[in-house]
Amino acid sequence: VTTILQTIAKPALLYWAVSSSVGYIDEVIKDGKDKTSWEDIIINAKKEPDRIKHESADRGRKVHKFIENFIRGEKEEKPEGLEGYINCFLKYIEENKVELLESEVQIYNKEKEGSYCGTLDIICKKDNELILLDVKTSKNFYPENLLQTAAYQTAYEKMFDKKISKRIVLKLSNFKDPETIITDELEKDYNAFLSVLKTYNYLEEFKNER
Repeated sequence: VTTILQTIAKPALLYWAVSSSVGYIDEVIKDGKDKTSWEDIIINAKKEPDRIKHESADRGRKVHKFIENFIRGEKEEKPEGLEGYINCFLKYIEENKVELLESEVQIYNKEKEGSYCGTLDIICKKDNELILLDVKTSKNFYPENLLQTAAYQTAYEKMFDKKISKRIVLKLSNFKDPETIITDELEKDYNAFLSVLKTYNYLEEFKNER
């Protein structure tokens, strides 16, 4: 599902990448260039967006792994430097009194537009209703979050013959309270996902024919 959604153009990423590189150069100049050559500064500036992306991905993996083990009842130390994200998650669970049922559930579905698979984060229960909870450690919410969870919900309901009442995208922060998007609107989001899936398969076929 994640790979399919990468089909959606994200022009803001180009601006972000340029800003990250320029920001790196600005920091080096402010801190004092010392003996660092301009050639090395430019090389490192070009690498800065990838460094930030890898750091962000690593943060997400560590937080998700802790949550997965927590749901399984396995005790472990909170990841160093990421304690705020974990506390943010625990605060949300406690304050909203949700019962954690499943984590890292692998799903698969086949439609006329094509097939897809993925791994949803959490299935939980509140007021005797099933909820799909998707955990994010990014700085912002994105439209893809709703398409992703719609795909997960549809596949999960078909595979396990269970009804999910709503989807919650839970954004964690190291220093702020948890934030959420809560929706029970499935049809519109899933149809949008299927449009992306159709486009993804078209592009893959085009690439393979060349």
